[in-house]
Formats: sequence, C-alpha cells, structure tokens
Amino acid sequence: MAPPSELQIVDGCIAVLRFASADVMNPMLDPISDRVDGPIKNRQGHNFPKAEMTQPELARVLPKNVQYSVRYVIACVKGNAQTLRHELCHARYYTNEEYRAEGRTNRSDPDAYRSKGSNADGAQIAMSVFPAADARPGGPASGVPEDVPTLDPSFLWLAKVNRVWADVLTDKQRVYIAAFMGRLGYKEDVHVDEFQAYCLTEPANFFGIDVSDALEELQPLRALANS
Repeated sequence: MAPPSELQIVDGCIAVLRFASADVMNPMLDPISDRVDGPIKNRQGHNFPKAEMTQPELARVLPKNVQYSVRYVIACVKGNAQTLRHELCHARYYTNEEYRAEGRTNRSDPDAYRSKGSNADGAQIAMSVFPAADARPGGPASGVPEDVPTLDPSFLWLAKVNRVWADVLTDKQRVYIAAFMGRLGYKEDVHVDEFQAYCLTEPANFFGIDVSDALEELQPLRALANS
C-alpha cells in the first residue's frame, strides 16, 4: 500500500509532506493545525513545529527514522507551488529562533537587527533552513529540491519581519490585520507569522488595505519567497 504522502527532509530539520489531495491531507493534519493555528476551514496547506505533535500523531505522520531530527513539518498538495511557498515562509520564521527572540525584545531598535546579523553565528542561523549546499544524508530524501529556493544568509528573516510588524506598520494597520486574521480563524499568537507568510506570497492587495510601506521593506524576502 502506497504511503499517504511523499516525504522530503530539507537541511535535516524540515519535513516537507506532499499529498495527493486535500481530502487525504486534511483529515490527517487538521487536528494538529487547528490546535496550533486555530480552526481554519478548507486548508490548502499545513505548518507546525514537531513539538506540537502528540506521540500518536508523530508516529502516524513521520517515519521513525526521521522523527528525532525533524523540527518543523509543512504539508501541501503535490503540485501546489503557491501553498508550498507560503508554508516554507512559516518554516523559515520558526527555525530562525534567535532572530525571532531578537525581533521581539528589540522591537524599536533597527540597529539591533543589523548588529545581530553581522556575526558569523547569525549568518549560520539564517542559513539553517535552506542552505545552498550539497545534499546530505539523513532521511528518505535530503538536500535542496528544485522547487525549494535557497535562503541567502544576508536575509535575516525574523529580524526583518518583526521590525516591519512593530515599526513600519501603523497601529491602525496592525489592528486591522489582526482582525482580518481573526476572521480567518487564526489564533492571536500566530498573527505575525501569518502576516509575513501572506505578505510575502500573496498579491499586494490581499489584506484589503494599503501596506505598501511594509511590502517595500519586505521586497527582498518577497522576491526570495516567490523565486
């Protein structure tokens, strides 16, 4: 019997699952995503940290030989490149932990992001998701597939996203976008993550308001996400 999804391991820590259809994907993954993000209807893709999975879910979704190394899981229907790009943005956001923390503790200090990104360790973390490196052993498939763009170390994903949310968007824009996310069913603690994923992969008018200043700041990331 064929497995319900195709599994690819990227950089040893990201599990990319491709399903034949949403009818197969959603019954398996909706319980996890609903718990993490909120009850979203008719999902086109999924993303969540492995840490959010129960042991039975882990056993059902991931082969035992990759369960230890995987840190984050994303899923989409095979051939849906738009959703794959969106979910990859979530993976990048989550795996750049140091920059996420820096973004939240130094919200009003743009220099903090630049200084953080100037050290070698910072560059290594920024490359932790999709390095332009040779394929590595460690799973059913590994390395960088053709449809997954590499992440340049100059793009400090979390630092830039959090700075744009805190310092470029106005209070009115943040309130509007938070309400927009709430209507979609997203929990408050994932609003910034969803903002960046939609902002980087959807048309400029997706939110229904002018966020051109934010889009200008995020253009390097938007170009990468849509490459």
